[in-house]
Amino acid sequence: MADHQAVRAAVSYQNLLHDQEQRRTELSRRLEEARVLQATLMKDPSLAVAYWFAVAPQSLDADTLDRLEGLFAKVAAYAPQGTWAPLARLLHDFTERLTDEAKSHLIATLGAIADRYGQPEIAEEIHALQDNSSDTFPSQ
Repeated sequence: MADHQAVRAAVSYQNLLHDQEQRRTELSRRLEEARVLQATLMKDPSLAVAYWFAVAPQSLDADTLDRLEGLFAKVAAYAPQGTWAPLARLLHDFTERLTDEAKSHLIATLGAIADRYGQPEIAEEIHALQDNSSDTFPSQ
């Protein structure tokens, strides 16, 4: 009888150890997923806002979009860790110094690149912008 109880106790203990290891593994996996999510959200403010909308839609009200637009404008101006803000600034500085003919060529080139990479609707919008700015930039 004692051997039978000892075996049951050993099996029970092994099951307990196994369950604890399973919980540790699951917790570790969840923690890693949370770290990946955090890193992803930190890289792109629009993803962070989309995540916020998804997990807390009750926190939105009629003024949310206006407040977000103001926030995005401030972030775009001062985001030292966001690579898109410095890139936009560099592009602005670069294009500011171009001649009108070079600006027109750049717009046409961007439209061609968008079309080449499978974005015909963006290419059309770029070409429409170029058509609307024909009084500012000479056409080719």
